[in-house]
Amino acid sequence: MEEQKYSFIADYKLLEGETLTGSSTISYVFTIYIYTGGAHGSTQINVFTQDEFGRTINIEDILPADKLEKVSKLAFVDLQNQRKTKLKEFKMSDKEMAETLKDDSWLKEGTAPTRDNYSVAWLDGSDLVISFGQYQIASYAEGMFEVKIPLSTINSN
Repeated sequence: MEEQKYSFIADYKLLEGETLTGSSTISYVFTIYIYTGGAHGSTQINVFTQDEFGRTINIEDILPADKLEKVSKLAFVDLQNQRKTKLKEFKMSDKEMAETLKDDSWLKEGTAPTRDNYSVAWLDGSDLVISFGQYQIASYAEGMFEVKIPLSTINSN
């Protein structure tokens, strides 16, 4: 039997964004993969966003609490569609896909309008990108998901 090796892989990307008030931002999006044994490794995303003066911008400043309900509804619909597309790629039969999608408790819980569910997010241009981690809305096999929502949509009435 071959010995399993531990792994640590880190990568990052820099993304420029802009708030509705026109302030420039830069987001450092770190993707970290760790394997320490077991069935599979674990991927985590960490984000740090700064304004044009190097000051930290918190997610609460980008996505205020009073917008969580609206974003939650938009994310739920987008993620439902993403999951259908992903399951089709797995070559599931219509029956298997319907059975998998029937229980949407992970999706409902993972997109509920709580700060924890929307804590990993950044600005990319004039869009808010929200990352949903492993097991947050679906099984490990389905992977991680992202939703991109224009700030103008979030802030419209």
